[in-house]
Amino acid sequence: MRLFYLIICLLLPQFAFAQIFGFIPFESGSYVAASSPTTRVEAGLKLRNGELLIAKDGKGKKSEFSPQQIISFRVGDRKYTTATGFETRNGLFSASTTRVKFVELLDSGQVILMRYTYYASNGSGPYGGGGTQVEEYLLRRSIQSAITPIEANWLGGGKHFMETLLPYLSARPDLIKALVAKEIVVDDLAPLIHALNTNQPFVRPKPTGPFGVH
Repeated sequence: MRLFYLIICLLLPQFAFAQIFGFIPFESGSYVAASSPTTRVEAGLKLRNGELLIAKDGKGKKSEFSPQQIISFRVGDRKYTTATGFETRNGLFSASTTRVKFVELLDSGQVILMRYTYYASNGSGPYGGGGTQVEEYLLRRSIQSAITPIEANWLGGGKHFMETLLPYLSARPDLIKALVAKEIVVDDLAPLIHALNTNQPFVRPKPTGPFGVH
């Protein structure tokens, strides 16, 4: 009996990962395939770790797509596109990826803001199991330009965070003032870039959590 419980404890991180990757529910959405760029297909969709889109049609037939096979897709009010050439983290290490990934498109205009969500192993346990969800915010000036990852400290800001954003805000002294005054944190990126793209004032999102957390 003790051996049974020991095995369960050792394999628990792997079971958690199986649940994360294997039991994601389908959501109503639509996609545009690279093979048919003028046609939007309605389907149930689910995304696995930014690298695989699974679609289920009205008859229950499932299809799998890599980022190279999809131009864009939507789930509810969330829009997704593809990107490559940015750093991803796995535990203590960072590496630039040349593989195309699915990323959420948060805002677009003179500056494009994207978010890449994935699960990274933390290397815990004797078998290296366990992991955490990672969200990386990405900026670019146009579809053809290089991608800039936005890194923040544990408080959601920091010197590197500020220095990375400043060049993108050069036309908006009011936004620069708020950033330098440390009034902008990583959770404010979407309304910040939206204010920049629409030439509107920055409006901080209303708290949504029970304790006033964004």
